[in-house]
Amino acid sequence: MDRRRRPPGVMEGFTFKTTANALRGRKLITITKHADSWSAALTETGQHYLQHGVFPNMPGPGSSKSPRTIRSANTAPRPTPPARAAEVVDVGELVQRVRDHGGTLILSEALTVLTTTRRAAYRRAIHQINQERLAGPGFVLRHRGRDHGDLVIRLVAIGDGQPDESTEQMWAPEEV
Repeated sequence: MDRRRRPPGVMEGFTFKTTANALRGRKLITITKHADSWSAALTETGQHYLQHGVFPNMPGPGSSKSPRTIRSANTAPRPTPPARAAEVVDVGELVQRVRDHGGTLILSEALTVLTTTRRAAYRRAIHQINQERLAGPGFVLRHRGRDHGDLVIRLVAIGDGQPDESTEQMWAPEEV
């Protein structure tokens, strides 16, 4: 509708257009546009919805079948995607590898295939090790390289709650 032809305060903004498009998408109204004006008209489906409160071919209130059940009965079931086995990192082996490398294990991105799922598997293993205290009494594993770059896993001593130097160094930006 042209702004000049409507009274002030009526249908200002764009919310009425959004609503009209949503109703059109549900096939409850049709919209016709001409130059600067547009109009909306009820469809048969819209008229039915106004009178009964449900879409045609849908059960009414109190029916045992929900619209979702009917919709899924009318369409073929979707095939379920094959389940992908999540990568698993052996936690005992990871702790031993970190210890064997002097407390710092570096998985170089250049030498190791570090996919997103592989990095996630290492993060899950590190989390499990820390939660179950598998790194040994007074130790936790810390890592960096969550999303990119080398994945660096360190064995860090935890003491009186004060951060130790290795933890501070680990989170310090690398010099280039």
